Amino acid sequence: MRKIFAILLGFAVILGLTMPFAATAGATQTYNIAYVSGTASTKVAGWVNANTLVDPLNAAAYSGTGSWSNAVAVPAGWWSSSWIDPATNASFAGSGAVWVTTGYPWEGGNGDQLRLFKVDLFLPSPATLTIQAATADNAFEIYMDSSSTVIGTSGDVYGAPPASMPSYWGQVFTFAPANVTPGAHTLFFVVRNWDYGSENPTGLLYKANLNFTVPDVRVNARDNPSSGTANLLSVPITWSKTAGAAPNSGVTNTAFSIPDAGSGTATVVAPLIFTQSTSFYVFRQWRVGPATGAPPIPPLPLDEKTATFSVATAQTAMAVYQKVSDLGPISSTEPSVNPVGITHTVSVDLGSRPLPLPPAVAGIPVKFQIDGVNSAQSGSVLTDSKGKATFTYTGTAEGMDRIWAYLDSDGDGAWDSGEPTITGSSLTKFWVKNFVTAGGNIKVGKNVIGTFSGSVGVLPDGGAVGQFEIADKVAKVTYTLNQFTVLTFSGPEAGSPDATHNMARFRGMGTRSSDGARVEVVVVLQDNGEPGKDVDKFAAEVARVGTSTPGKPNFPNDNIQIVKLLGSEIHTGESYYPNQPPQPPDPIKFVTISGGNIQVHDLK
Repeated sequence: MRKIFAILLGFAVILGLTMPFAATAGATQTYNIAYVSGTASTKVAGWVNANTLVDPLNAAAYSGTGSWSNAVAVPAGWWSSSWIDPATNASFAGSGAVWVTTGYPWEGGNGDQLRLFKVDLFLPSPATLTIQAATADNAFEIYMDSSSTVIGTSGDVYGAPPASMPSYWGQVFTFAPANVTPGAHTLFFVVRNWDYGSENPTGLLYKANLNFTVPDVRVNARDNPSSGTANLLSVPITWSKTAGAAPNSGVTNTAFSIPDAGSGTATVVAPLIFTQSTSFYVFRQWRVGPATGAPPIPPLPLDEKTATFSVATAQTAMAVYQKVSDLGPISSTEPSVNPVGITHTVSVDLGSRPLPLPPAVAGIPVKFQIDGVNSAQSGSVLTDSKGKATFTYTGTAEGMDRIWAYLDSDGDGAWDSGEPTITGSSLTKFWVKNFVTAGGNIKVGKNVIGTFSGSVGVLPDGGAVGQFEIADKVAKVTYTLNQFTVLTFSGPEAGSPDATHNMARFRGMGTRSSDGARVEVVVVLQDNGEPGKDVDKFAAEVARVGTSTPGKPNFPNDNIQIVKLLGSEIHTGESYYPNQPPQPPDPIKFVTISGGNIQVHDLK
């Protein structure tokens, strides 16, 4: 099993009073982390009638009754034309920010309401937070941690609504930078939605930036394999009982409080992470022991970065760090084929596996690198309290991206040999303009006999890509297709969305669940309007099973097996047997879908 943190140090370093500890602080590394409104980054607590709250940040008072969920993206065709378009507005274009709301198309009726949004932050060191651009429908106010700390406001969030409704949703607001201390924080957005007619959409749009530095601590150490702390790096801080003696510090930015009488306590603070050349270390836990010899195990039950120890006797406090050399796999729950102009989200989970010590993996900057047509969208994000870094970007160009991640230890914006990265894995993402997407079911009476889902598109330089699945519920067989040889469009124009044709046909290869056999399946999808239920049409049949074998009769067509799927039938007009004369194609026997939708996007 792959370990998230591959341990490369084969020893722990322990130094007492008799051997001075040497540490030199190098140049700090600066990180700029972008936060933008999106379904992955922004959480919502729901809505509540305006002017009914004592504390507007009390999530329990909102419709979610204290629970938080992912924000809902506002479809571009739904929100008012007077709202700022994040794709074209100079303050938001290229940032990946999208309008988000608590419910689509709206929730809680059309009365005067407040909506609560939040973004959770964990900072490894002091930071500067800048709200570079923000707007909302209707008015908004931004807080850090509590209602007593206001970051910025449009005005008109509380009290009686203005007599004339200001068009805040068409304005961009910027606010002065705010200083933020290390640790966990929550950025809150309270949005006021005034009473308006029969429908009352709400939206929030923002772009923020976090700027902070990470210390570069260069450690000069010696081996001590008998310490019992193999595979870890221990940075010691030692002191004696002598009154007024100052401790040695092996960690940059430590804080101490040593009593004059040589009794009482000493308080030390260690940075969460530090770098050394291309090496990256993450704090694990404090340990304390006598001035000489190994510190006791297990460690004291202290918090992550701040420790207080008795100094009644000579002591050595050990800040235990672990070298990071493997981020584990990069993953995504979203399809590998997306239309141009929408977002795609990937993640790396540093906290997904147990470690020798309790992980302190929040607040670590992870660089997500995009190699491909959307390389300019590469960026960095911080891991959350569970060690997960989630990155969302918008595909603005048609073609292929390869997405991977690493820890930029030296802060130069480029991966260097030795910097921790994912373990030989990356994700491939295809962005297409001409494609078909479908998902739904087919019933006979009240019984579902089959389902289908997926999307297939055409790349700009030719070739079809995508994934598609057909499940025959009666035969209990699923066909999973992930390779495609052809995708064609035909038929009249379609509307909602507007398209040159309303019918898509493709041939896909994949596997059959019942026996694992390789199959080729022909699929035809017809988009006849919105919604697709009882309107759109589906047809599919298996054309080949297994592989053709040289020397067999009818090679290369010896593996042809026609299996009609879900009550449909395709007379393809193709010559399955080349020696037979071509026959005119018969009409396709479609079945009308009972639920779901089919959309053909063919704009030429």
